[in-house]
Amino acid sequence: FKERRRDWRPWTTVLLVSHAIHTLALGLLTYQLGHLPIARMDEAIGSLAWLLIGLYVVVGRRWKVEVVGTVAAPAAAVMTAFAAVTMAGETAAPPRDAWVLVHVGSVIASYAAFGLAATCAALYFWEARQLKKKKLGASVRILPSLDTLDRVAYRFILTGFPLLVLG
Repeated sequence: FKERRRDWRPWTTVLLVSHAIHTLALGLLTYQLGHLPIARMDEAIGSLAWLLIGLYVVVGRRWKVEVVGTVAAPAAAVMTAFAAVTMAGETAAPPRDAWVLVHVGSVIASYAAFGLAATCAALYFWEARQLKKKKLGASVRILPSLDTLDRVAYRFILTGFPLLVLG
């Protein structure tokens, strides 16, 4: 990025396309398994990566924190790669109770919200440190204000905590 330019559209397009492919893969996996892919840990991690990016895409532009995707996307890529490598033909029994779906689904959603909150907090501390050192490089100019990062992290925590309690 150039110092004065905050154009996230090309990266957002790549992220949306990859999320659509991930959605298709999870849909096919759900069809193949006959249940939501949450019965095993690797399936749940793949679903967590999908939800992490989905949550980021929904709120990233709305809350003006597109830069969070620079951390969320690689984290989701690592989780997806781990899930893809470890899914070696083993199958698990489908969840027998609807409460298992509520439990696992809400815990996965809370982890996604907390992951994005942690990303905002890390960016907040990094930017605050750079500002205290008076190093106003291009990366600090790309980041949203400290107030915005703090507010968004707080909102993610407000979203994740009730979901974790439900789980």
